[in-house]
Amino acid sequence: MRDAIRNALISGVPEVGGRIFEPHTASADTEKPYLIVKENAEQDNTEWAGFRGRIEVWPYVEESSYTEVDALAKKVAATLNMQLLTGDDGEAVTCISDGMLEDVADTEWQALTRCVNFYVLALQPSDVPGPLNNDPWIDALVVWSKAILGDGYEVQGGQLSVGYKRPAVLWRLDNINIEDCGSLAFDVVKRVACHVFGRNAVEEANIAVKLIEEMGNAVKIPISAAERRYMTIRDIKGNVYTDALKQGHIRATVARRTRRPREEVAIIGSVSTDGHIEQNQEEGV
Repeated sequence: MRDAIRNALISGVPEVGGRIFEPHTASADTEKPYLIVKENAEQDNTEWAGFRGRIEVWPYVEESSYTEVDALAKKVAATLNMQLLTGDDGEAVTCISDGMLEDVADTEWQALTRCVNFYVLALQPSDVPGPLNNDPWIDALVVWSKAILGDGYEVQGGQLSVGYKRPAVLWRLDNINIEDCGSLAFDVVKRVACHVFGRNAVEEANIAVKLIEEMGNAVKIPISAAERRYMTIRDIKGNVYTDALKQGHIRATVARRTRRPREEVAIIGSVSTDGHIEQNQEEGV
């Protein structure tokens, strides 16, 4: 992750001349301007997206250069925000801007600085043994979403691929329940989440709104049209301005009624007699 971010800053912020340091490697004598990149503890590890962490980028300039620190902070944000960055180790990360703090005057180092915050989504190449097939319902939602959105969108299921490109949509299974419907059937109920990754917040909102509206119109989505198997949409909840890396923009409940298997018993096909019925005398009337 460090290599990917460092390489992006070297090319995107040439004003610092490649002077990009970790907190313990810079000093008061370091030539300005330069950047300090601080990586905070990883959090919210998920199988579908690797891990989500935070980084802080601090541009350091001469103590009187308020316009310079402002320009560098904006350039750092533009360089990293919503970009898919790949390091020399093949690890891919996406940085999402989380705002800036106010200017800080460091009198000891005779410098002016400002914190630029980012969330980081670090995608890991899957090395888990065994099959990685998605739930058929997730595959069906992927196919349906591709048909709705058309060309130019990546739609994936289960887990984001390392090389995904925005705009992208990810469907994943959240949980599953079984509801009893009597002796003859039961409902399979699944909770699914949809994460939208746009090139900006407006694009993300537009994609989420389109999917929400189309799901409302669809009522049912085919799992296998040839086998006449469908999932019924019970409810849809959307939050178009949310953190796509954590909660997702859409959460829906889908269900399908399934017949219970019935135990087969011998069936009497026919009964025949010779017309003579005997009665046991001991039981006679």
